Amino acid sequence: MPEKEAKGGSPDLVTQILRYIDEHYEESIAMEDLAELLDCSISYMSRVFKAQVGTSPIDYLIQIRMDRARERLASTEWSIQKIAQSVGYADVYYFSRLFKKQSGLSPIQFRKRAEIQREVQHIPSARSTLSIVSESPFLYSIDENENHYYEEGDTEKAMYRDKKTSLAAVMLLCLTLLLSACQTGGNQGSPANQPSAAQSPSTHAGTKDSNKADGTRVYKHLRGETAIPKQPKRIVTAFHVGQPMALGVKPLGSSTYILQNPAIDTKGMEDLGVPLNLEKITSLDPDLIILIDAYVESGGGYDAFSKIAPTIVIEPYYDPVKDIALMGDILGKEEEAKRWTEEFEKKIVAAKKQVNEAIPANETFTIVSFFEKSPRVYRDQNMGGNILYKYLGLKPQQKVLSDLINSGQKPPYSEVSAEVLSEFIGDNLFVAVNDGNRAAFESFKKTGIWNNLGAVKNGKVYTIDYDLFLQSDPIAVTKQVDLLTNILTGKNK
Repeated sequence: MPEKEAKGGSPDLVTQILRYIDEHYEESIAMEDLAELLDCSISYMSRVFKAQVGTSPIDYLIQIRMDRARERLASTEWSIQKIAQSVGYADVYYFSRLFKKQSGLSPIQFRKRAEIQREVQHIPSARSTLSIVSESPFLYSIDENENHYYEEGDTEKAMYRDKKTSLAAVMLLCLTLLLSACQTGGNQGSPANQPSAAQSPSTHAGTKDSNKADGTRVYKHLRGETAIPKQPKRIVTAFHVGQPMALGVKPLGSSTYILQNPAIDTKGMEDLGVPLNLEKITSLDPDLIILIDAYVESGGGYDAFSKIAPTIVIEPYYDPVKDIALMGDILGKEEEAKRWTEEFEKKIVAAKKQVNEAIPANETFTIVSFFEKSPRVYRDQNMGGNILYKYLGLKPQQKVLSDLINSGQKPPYSEVSAEVLSEFIGDNLFVAVNDGNRAAFESFKKTGIWNNLGAVKNGKVYTIDYDLFLQSDPIAVTKQVDLLTNILTGKNK
């Protein structure tokens, strides 16, 4: 029996798989279901994906989950069980075994090493420096045992507190560094099975060596320490494109998926494919290569990239202010990053003023998208939720607030059945639409459930571009703020 090939061709199939896994890694993903969703056979899907990415879909999924787990182990106080569940593993023991197999350390050992590094360097926990966020009428805590909104004024502002370095921590760190030196034989960085803890902008700021006479500095990242140019000009990046462009540095090339960002003018940038094409990167003669973990092994491993040019591996924050600070440090453009943040704060303050004048204080909001399987309702992380609820301080619908935002769950959205969707819909409804879900949305608009929604009856339904609002880079978020402000103030009518 001939294999059933996917609609749209293999390059499009791989892009769909990458996007689906990146968006759904927190959920239980069966390869059979993924193949059915993409309308192809498992064998065809796996063969095409491995041919282009260099690994199987299931191994790529595991890699993404482990990356996110390391990130949360290093930056949160969540229990191991909660972290396991947040990356798609219901069985914490299976997660722990898999994590050790992939990382060379158990989750507890990895977290301890991250804590020691923070203690020795006196680095406060990474968090957004965007001051206007705290002006929102809602503040929320992500404490493990308490995750809910407070009315403004009900809680004191949190303060950074540096931890005192203990003698034991220093001794243990010295031992760790000694062992690492013995194992790696120099400044080659941590091996792939022993990644460093996820970094923050302040971590990178502490790795500069301004006394280098040759125009380079030592930069600490996930794979060790690397001498990089103080002000790189010719960069190649697997994931970060909008961030350097916001600082006036246009990458020479990036991965296929990232170049599809509708907010960015990628004309003239080289499509490096997935996995990244080493020959193309070499031909571009970069002075710095910036990667995230998901692209390292599939492209041939860290050493393959570092032979071309100085290479660093970083973690994205998916937050425009944190990411611009991170990129400002990497590119030697800290002042430009600071100015961007200041301008962004002014934009948010002005937008909030306009919106408050146009929207009654008691109005509530919901963001959804429609797919064949079920509707999705979004939290306050992306798809405009971060802007509406955090930056502009608008009120999420009560059930969105209680069941989604304050639930403590990590995924940026929840799938709900069509029968109970009305329970989550506020006075104003934003619907995220793209070519992939437009048919499902149009179909749902014909149902009685849709036509009975208050927002529909009152003409307060607004469509937004799913592909644009999926992005989190500074350029995209700036455009998102402008679009939402225009919609809310009636300028788009």
